Amino acid sequence: MTRHHNFKSNRNISINSYFMIHSYKNVSLPGALVDYRTLRNIDLNLLIVLDVLLQERSVSLTAKKIGRTPSAVSHALSRLRDTFDDKILVRVGTTMEPTPRALKLQSDLKRLLSSLRRFMDDTDHFAPQDSTRTFALELPDNLSPMLSGLLMRFEHEAPNASLQITKRGGTPIVDQGRGVKIRILPQSSANPIGHTVSELGTCNWRTFARADHPIFESWSALEWLNCSHVLYLDPALETDGLEVYLSREQLKRSVKASVDSFAMGISMIEHSDCLLTCLSASDLPLSTSIHSAPVPFDVASVEYVLAWSETLDQDSAKIWFEGLVRSSFPSQ
Repeated sequence: MTRHHNFKSNRNISINSYFMIHSYKNVSLPGALVDYRTLRNIDLNLLIVLDVLLQERSVSLTAKKIGRTPSAVSHALSRLRDTFDDKILVRVGTTMEPTPRALKLQSDLKRLLSSLRRFMDDTDHFAPQDSTRTFALELPDNLSPMLSGLLMRFEHEAPNASLQITKRGGTPIVDQGRGVKIRILPQSSANPIGHTVSELGTCNWRTFARADHPIFESWSALEWLNCSHVLYLDPALETDGLEVYLSREQLKRSVKASVDSFAMGISMIEHSDCLLTCLSASDLPLSTSIHSAPVPFDVASVEYVLAWSETLDQDSAKIWFEGLVRSSFPSQ
């Protein structure tokens, strides 16, 4: 099915006007420098006619498709031939076939008209199944267990888009081109200037150990304190609530190692008697070999939020991705 081009009341806009909106003089557009002298006399209507002509390969069918007379389409074809110094369509037997130059133009033209359609539309429509945009999520790596569900849905709903996952490192949230970036961070973190922050959910302190660790048979504060520990240094937290609690209650534990990576910490305890404690959004087992339990102390939970550049507030792709992230964050 041929997609119709609808530019609403802007039917007489010239292609030069479109490019002038985006930049001034010879500022580069993605991939090329623009010489506006070569664009000054190109009418957008001609490009729409060209697009349909190359699809239909018929003057009469093109006229019917765009609601013009055959003579008007023939006149437009003549102007296109003069503009591009090419026959555009040539008769081969009983059919019209595009020239090699026209076939190359067709590929570029589809991208141009698609970009212009988005620019001129009053609303920001987003179809994840057709999107090729890049979506980035920055989060503390102790929340990485939520990523398996996120990736599964992302692959299903946006098969042509790409997903970038990074550990939280304090880099600015920016909208690079058509990309969308969202960050997950503790609510206590300083709100970055120029960004929107929205509540996400609660994480509780949980202790991880190998599934057959004897502590799960006699879970208590005393047993927990008597075990050796791998200390997880959470770079996302300005204050470690568990350490504050233990210090206030004058409780001591034996720390055998420290690590700033959740994945490395899990790997370290998988074949040892050490425990690893950190904030977690889920009470489900990580795997058949690693289980967890709530810390045996009354330590306050931590609220997490989403943050993104305020330039993306009304971006429908951001809204879709935000919903995906929220649905992947486990409910407590």
